[in-house]
Amino acid sequence: MAQVIFDGVTKRYGDVVAVDDLSLSIVDGELLVLLGPSGCGKTTALRIVAGLEELSAGTISIGDAVVNDIDPKDRDVAMVFQSYALYPHLTVARNIDFPLRQRGIERDERARMVNEVATMLGLDPYLERKPAQLSGGQRQRVALARAIVRSPQVFLMDEPLSNLDAALRVQTRADIVSLQDRLGTTTLYVTHDQVEAMTMGDRIAVLNHGVLQQVAPPQELYALPANVFVAGFLGSPGMNLVPGRLDRSAGGATVAVSGGTVEVHTRVHLPADPDAAVTVGVRPEGLFVDPHGAVGATVTIVEMLGAEAHVICTLADGTRLVVRQESTVPRPAIGEAIKIRIDPDAVTLFDTAGGKRLEERE
Repeated sequence: MAQVIFDGVTKRYGDVVAVDDLSLSIVDGELLVLLGPSGCGKTTALRIVAGLEELSAGTISIGDAVVNDIDPKDRDVAMVFQSYALYPHLTVARNIDFPLRQRGIERDERARMVNEVATMLGLDPYLERKPAQLSGGQRQRVALARAIVRSPQVFLMDEPLSNLDAALRVQTRADIVSLQDRLGTTTLYVTHDQVEAMTMGDRIAVLNHGVLQQVAPPQELYALPANVFVAGFLGSPGMNLVPGRLDRSAGGATVAVSGGTVEVHTRVHLPADPDAAVTVGVRPEGLFVDPHGAVGATVTIVEMLGAEAHVICTLADGTRLVVRQESTVPRPAIGEAIKIRIDPDAVTLFDTAGGKRLEERE
């Protein structure tokens, strides 16, 4: 096991900066998720650790060693790819023991190690099958077994669940978390799926355009996003973001938004300008359809999701809001004019100019 440290890591492809001055530490035994949209640089960062991409600047350390100039095969990392990358002509057992044969390990010891890992992942019945005879979930478990059998310092996982169906994804992500917890191996996991990131990561590092936006435990990231990008990207659906202006005319502090006003807690460090432009952020569960609410909106669609529903509505200026409701609450009709009550404790304020969260007072 080992920590992984990005120190000012930059990767350029001509004029394109894929990873921009990334500094990040993954502690020994941690499962850290790199999260972001397509093209944000997360896979490039993973490939840099593996040695499959050369750095343009900065250093990568694994354990106590800087590995910039160390060949991929000598970095003691194991990578699990999105595409499984299994050898189609080899059996499951031969796929798993391939890295062991490359290292010259004796046949009996290889067999013991393969059987141990196969039992761990429930692959015992399939050891003599070829990959074409397996389901997608079974193939992914073979790819995981091939990585685990090497006992590397670091696991690198590049969207390993994206080719699986929804039900299998849920089961496999739980299996990976349980396995990583049992093995205690430092793991860097790449995904664009927010639910996957929230349920799997000890911490999540959010990237956008190659720049690290925020790194924090899942719940902290959800409750206290550092900026409007993290707020809108994290969560399904993301945080509602409503443009507004401060209003201190009544002695307190509210934000005037299209269709009404939002109460603001004075514990927030508000801008000096008494009518500064701000962005109100509130998660869907912090909004309620209430005839006494202070913000008017029009219902555009209601999405039924079984245990809950999403009431999607628009303000007068076209801003979209999503209200999360329990299944037992009566649904408004499409096209209905409603009032929305906003829980003041659920409100996060952002500086509109820079997009950063306005910090709370100590």
